[in-house]
Amino acid sequence: MKVSDQQPSVRVAFAGLVLDIDAHCLTDASGNDLVLTPAEFSLLTTFVRGAGRALSRDYLLQAVSGREAEAFDRSVDVLVGRLRRKIETDPKSPTLIVTVPGAGYKFTEYPFSVSASGPVSVLPDLDRPSLGCCHSPI
Repeated sequence: MKVSDQQPSVRVAFAGLVLDIDAHCLTDASGNDLVLTPAEFSLLTTFVRGAGRALSRDYLLQAVSGREAEAFDRSVDVLVGRLRRKIETDPKSPTLIVTVPGAGYKFTEYPFSVSASGPVSVLPDLDRPSLGCCHSPI
């Protein structure tokens, strides 16, 4: 495949940030890169794809690491905390990634796609996940 035949990168914006899914990078409004670990990037991408929906810990763990949660497994909570510290204005009072008691976590922003020519009003199809039941205790 020639470089000219490649599709443009999928980029979505929310809360003054731009997430480039194909390039695996997140930038702020000034164009500065925010450094995310692979797990944090995967978690953020999962939240973007499920925006507005409560995602259970089990679902998030499966999406990020491909494994099932075990009793007392708090790895998703730790990862959410690390991501909040990087993208939230006030991580102690989060507004982007909120806890949904008894269900999990919800990404409250509705991202929109951006292209080289500027914002586009709808998010491209990102294979939105089928969440099934999200009643896992958190």
